[in-house]
Amino acid sequence: MKGLFWVYALVLVCAGAITFSVSKQMGDEAKAAVEANGFTEVVQHGRAWWGCAKDDTVSDLFTAKAPNGKDVEVVACGGVFWKAFTVRIRKVW
Repeated sequence: MKGLFWVYALVLVCAGAITFSVSKQMGDEAKAAVEANGFTEVVQHGRAWWGCAKDDTVSDLFTAKAPNGKDVEVVACGGVFWKAFTVRIRKVW
């Protein structure tokens, strides 16, 4: 029984490491998508809970400077393997 516990523990640790790795990579790709749309001074603020569709698995919040020079809050929405990123402007100030 103890051996089975350690197998489960190892599986959980590996799953957590893979999830963290994919999450980090997707965050980097989301930032690259924002920058590819002409935004500069992009700063990532973590997950955007209310900015994307239900099918999006990645939704990251950024502040940036828009191509017209205004400060904006932007959400990048996308999927892990099959969906490209959509960049949405949430707030302009």
